[in-house]
Amino acid sequence: KATPKPSSSTNATSSGTIKASTITPALPYVEIKETGTGWLRVRAEASASGAELVKLDVGAKVPYLNETTGGWHKVEYQTGKQGWVSSQYAVLVK
Repeated sequence: KATPKPSSSTNATSSGTIKASTITPALPYVEIKETGTGWLRVRAEASASGAELVKLDVGAKVPYLNETTGGWHKVEYQTGKQGWVSSQYAVLVK
């Protein structure tokens, strides 16, 4: 099985983990807190059972999409790509 290579327009690794960026997005944004694993799953739905889209490194800062439901924040983890992160491991910065 061939491993797809990340395009040059993203900062995702071939393992599907998006590295913490040194660029802080405009307010509001979500910052990933310490998780014990070094990363946090981005889910397709606001649920722990939602499909895993990608992982964000601890310290990653991603744009917040002005929606929080059931302890989940909606974020843009890559340009044009949206998902949900648990507010237990993510801080909303306004």
